[in-house]
Amino acid sequence: MPQLDKVSYFSQYFWLVGSLSTFLYLTVKFFIPKMSRVIKLRKKLVHLVDFPFLFQESEQVRSSFDCIRAKGCHCLRDLFNQNTQQTSAWLENICQNTNKTSYQTVNKAYFRSAGEYSFVDPLLMPQTFYNKTDVRFTFFATSKF
Repeated sequence: MPQLDKVSYFSQYFWLVGSLSTFLYLTVKFFIPKMSRVIKLRKKLVHLVDFPFLFQESEQVRSSFDCIRAKGCHCLRDLFNQNTQQTSAWLENICQNTNKTSYQTVNKAYFRSAGEYSFVDPLLMPQTFYNKTDVRFTFFATSKF
């Protein structure tokens, strides 16, 4: 690859330093003084202009920005809530339709097998209404005497 050739390092380094130093010289000699003159002129113009007028204008712009931002946030919140409700309704509808159409035979088979299982061996079914407070332990004291 020619860009990694050791013979061309010096020329690449020379042109890099030359172009960067030229850019730096032009920036310091011409561009920065022109920009500083423009900034000084703007500062003088701001001091000559009546301050309350600028203050009123900035307050007016700030209040209109706050109003627009508040309306935008309110609109986004309503849109988010509406989309969330629509998505929830759509998902509920899809789940119900899927259960009615695609999984109807599976659900019937499951409930039938669960019913048969509960009638055949009720001791193996989990007891969901098990109350631990009703369990009474009886301790028998035995004496060694």
